[in-house]
Amino acid sequence: GTATMTRLLVALLGICGGCLAGCSRSHAASLPPDQPSVLFVLLDDTGSGDFAFRERETSPPSPRGLHTPTFDLLAREGLRLGSYYVQEMCTPTRAALLTGRYPFRYGMTTYTICAVCPWGIPLEEHFLGEAMQHLGYDTFMTGKWHLGMFKPEYLPQHRGFDVATNVLSNAKADHFHHTLDDGYDWHSFDSATAAWTSLPEAFDVYAGNLVRDSTVRYLQQVKEKRQGGTERRAFFAYVAFTEAHSPFQAPDAYLGMYEHLSDNPDRQAVAAMISHNDAMVGDIIAALQVEGLRDETLVIVSSDNGAPGGAATDQPDSANQRWDDWVVDRNFPLRGPELP
Repeated sequence: GTATMTRLLVALLGICGGCLAGCSRSHAASLPPDQPSVLFVLLDDTGSGDFAFRERETSPPSPRGLHTPTFDLLAREGLRLGSYYVQEMCTPTRAALLTGRYPFRYGMTTYTICAVCPWGIPLEEHFLGEAMQHLGYDTFMTGKWHLGMFKPEYLPQHRGFDVATNVLSNAKADHFHHTLDDGYDWHSFDSATAAWTSLPEAFDVYAGNLVRDSTVRYLQQVKEKRQGGTERRAFFAYVAFTEAHSPFQAPDAYLGMYEHLSDNPDRQAVAAMISHNDAMVGDIIAALQVEGLRDETLVIVSSDNGAPGGAATDQPDSANQRWDDWVVDRNFPLRGPELP
């Protein structure tokens, strides 16, 4: 039940926290056969009120009428954390989640790391991916990195991720064209050639679709390896969507779901981006089921910070309030094999 899942999550974080003090793949442990896989979904600029199940809990109800059936299901079947806090900016939260340490300990409290910033999370900091590798997990990441791109040592493949594909440095780029300041920000790491390459074929494909597609492909590969006789290895998949970060853009089909908000295009687009994220996560959950992996997988959903302020959101507990408050409440669902 819920208590069992809580113990499982605490145990997992405790083990990983110990390994973060120093670990390497060469000393990887042998996982018990029933060790759960972990799918960690990180949303961008999505507030605790930016879900249909939360809208129904507010008074008066929000007029947005959000459509988030996947997140609603996860919240209903899983464990919701009511006192869970993140930082008010992208990099500090991501750094804290992936190092297991407060970001003030390594100077990452008030700034985000841009694509060309000549720094990253200090290399002496060990990442969660490394801890999971040490425990015997295969590791994967896709989506927004935002933890340093200036030199190879800052990149995901050097920070504990065996596979890193469809990766962008930050989320300010166009969601369709992936361009920012005349640069193209969509990349993958080719493990065969050890090269970090641009992906021009991603141009004109919505960012959330790319993150979904790379995750589904990875899950298919997990199943194929097992069918090929490879010993079962649990996986840790870090899936970091760029939505609902500005610029506020969404596919037409999702914008059409919120025609009643068309008098405020930003508000309409943010609602559409949230529903698109919901659909993409739904596709990933469906892929877990198809590949026979769902029952073994702990699913964690979080956001890096609150929603954009101003007219883009009407939920007072969703906004970043980044200049007034240093933390914003998150309330997101967990789901795993120990829950019904």
